[in-house]
Amino acid sequence: MADCPNCNSKLPFLKVGFLSKINNKVRCKNCNIILKGDESLASTTGMLGAALSIIILNIWREEFFSNPMVFVTILFIVATIFFLIATFQYKNIDLKVVEDQDQVLEYEQFSKMSQAPDLPENPTFVDKLKQKHFHKTDDQLLRIINNPKMVDEAHRAAKELLDERSEKT
Repeated sequence: MADCPNCNSKLPFLKVGFLSKINNKVRCKNCNIILKGDESLASTTGMLGAALSIIILNIWREEFFSNPMVFVTILFIVATIFFLIATFQYKNIDLKVVEDQDQVLEYEQFSKMSQAPDLPENPTFVDKLKQKHFHKTDDQLLRIINNPKMVDEAHRAAKELLDERSEKT
């Protein structure tokens, strides 16, 4: 079972069972600590679920849309596969406390409160990069600015985003 390593309380099945490589953090409701799941297990279980689903859909692809009973049966089988894989992940995933809780909290609050602005009618490359990096933390934007391997437009977009944020506060 997935228990919080900090307070040993049970964590929600759906949140832990469906952690992925990209979405690999969960918050313990009991102690309010952010936990990070094992990315390799999450990636493996996700790929396994997708591969099995594709194989099953490929086997019955002819009948999938033509026969409603086959359609329902295949959907049931695919849902069962995902449930079993999520159960395996829930029971076996290794959760660790995120070391920099403040940075994760800052990112969560920022991304919840703000939405990226719409692009102008004829957006420049810098405009597109600003929209792409809009939800990055200040620290991540500073890393972009200080990375000599990034293109000049990326530096400019990150600097403009930081300047806009400092004007708002």
